[in-house]
Amino acid sequence: MRILYQYLFKFKTLSGARILTNVCKAACTVYLSIILGNVLDGLANSDVSMLTAAVLRCVVLLFFFVVVSGLDIWVTTLQTKKILNYIKHDIFSKIISGSIEKYRSMHSGKYLSILNNDISTINEEFITNFFDLIFQILSFAISLVIMLRINIVVTGIILGISMLSMYVVSKISDKLMRQQVKLSESLENVTKLAADIFSGILVIKNYNLTSKIEEMYYSNDQAVEDNREKYSIMIGVINILMVCFSMLIYLTIVVFCATSVMNATLSAGTALIILQLSSNLTEPINEIISIGSAMNSVKGIGEKIQKIYMENGDETGTIHKDVFNKSINIHGLEFGYNPEDNLVLNGVDLEFCKGKKYAIVGESGSGKTTLIKLLLKYYNKYSGKILIDETDIRTIDINDYCSLISSMEQDTFIFDETLWDNICLYSDYTEQEVKKAVLQAGLTSVVERLPDGLQTMLGEGGSNLSGGECQRVAFARLLLKKTPILLLDEATANLDNEMAVKIERLVLENKNLTLVSITHKLIKQVLQQYDEIIVLKKGIVIEKGSFNQLMQKQGYFFNLYNVQTMEA
Repeated sequence: MRILYQYLFKFKTLSGARILTNVCKAACTVYLSIILGNVLDGLANSDVSMLTAAVLRCVVLLFFFVVVSGLDIWVTTLQTKKILNYIKHDIFSKIISGSIEKYRSMHSGKYLSILNNDISTINEEFITNFFDLIFQILSFAISLVIMLRINIVVTGIILGISMLSMYVVSKISDKLMRQQVKLSESLENVTKLAADIFSGILVIKNYNLTSKIEEMYYSNDQAVEDNREKYSIMIGVINILMVCFSMLIYLTIVVFCATSVMNATLSAGTALIILQLSSNLTEPINEIISIGSAMNSVKGIGEKIQKIYMENGDETGTIHKDVFNKSINIHGLEFGYNPEDNLVLNGVDLEFCKGKKYAIVGESGSGKTTLIKLLLKYYNKYSGKILIDETDIRTIDINDYCSLISSMEQDTFIFDETLWDNICLYSDYTEQEVKKAVLQAGLTSVVERLPDGLQTMLGEGGSNLSGGECQRVAFARLLLKKTPILLLDEATANLDNEMAVKIERLVLENKNLTLVSITHKLIKQVLQQYDEIIVLKKGIVIEKGSFNQLMQKQGYFFNLYNVQTMEA
């Protein structure tokens, strides 16, 4: 819960202003009760001057109350907007700046649920209620002081019944908190399921899973509504109990005041003040209990957000390095995705020298893609070292690291933006630079085909492009970024042979570029251009050398190459 309170007072001036308006509103509410008592006494005693003065004070008070309430609405709206914007930005920043390893271990639907469902709950059940709680506490405190001066016995009766109601409701509050956690979890589950469904709609259609998916979604959504229903019932029970206790207190006060007026021990005006102030005691107590229960119910959400803070620490590193001088060295690299599983990479030792080109080959599951992921800092928990110019990559500032290294994988993500934005990725490049990248990436025909050229919206996931065209967009991005190190993971798999050879030749002929490329296409004319071919088998480097050296050796690579050639 501590983190939620930190959010509340992030904007101290607005919080102070809101507390001040609540103080003024509470004072107005209590003072109005006293003025109404004076009005009644003026009428009862036919005291015109007393009545006139009380009415004038009432008019002034109401005017002041309207002004203060209007100011409170303005401050509340502004503060809520700023707090919610800050919370969303803060959580989003923690998620997106955390390690890829942690992000990939979580379902994106969990994060979506927090950003949409849970933050909305925080606003409704915590932020709004907190300042309502302050108002109720102030109303109670001011009324209590005045009531104690009027009659200690009545005040004691009110407080006694109120304490009893607080005890009864507190027993329900714990259940309410647990139910809020269940509701949050069920909302998270349905959000995760919806994200999966929309992402996998083609599989659902192709395998005729529509009915099954509808049933799954309905079941999860039903769980949400069931939990929401139970939560609403608990809130309703608390409210009913509060009404019952309020009626009991009010009935007690009415009997006392009526008896006292009949016995001439209280004036009618004082009786009215007592009745009004008793409401200002009982209602705040009831509201405090109800608000406290609601605020306590978001404790689970606060813990969830705190967990994001703890698990998604900033992975920026500390060492500044934005120049690649000599080589990438890998020493004794061992890595497994799960501690209980076998190692995916086992004792890998490699060196990638600046300006040279390296091809990584091997059967599926040999650890090629995992090696690329480690070079990209997707995972930092491994044994051994990966060094750039003798600097451990885990210690390098992430922004500097991204300026040194780029990657292109088989699957390319396309944003629902224009072709220009997808190529430039929101960075500033000249039109001449972009057009050159478009030409080299083979996108000229694509630009000519699209209705608005480079300004054409590509749709969600690049729905206006083929798989091969998406990969060309990814290659155009690399050409613009111009990092000294390039990692390719089956980057040309979706391209036709002519375009694949053209792109591969373009990167191979760049003398300033250090290239590490995973390939399954063992094409002699291409492989001969690499300085070294690295052969992986079950996470172990079993062969290294040029194409001719490996063929002369007639080992594992020789057999791998001949099998693929025969199949072709």
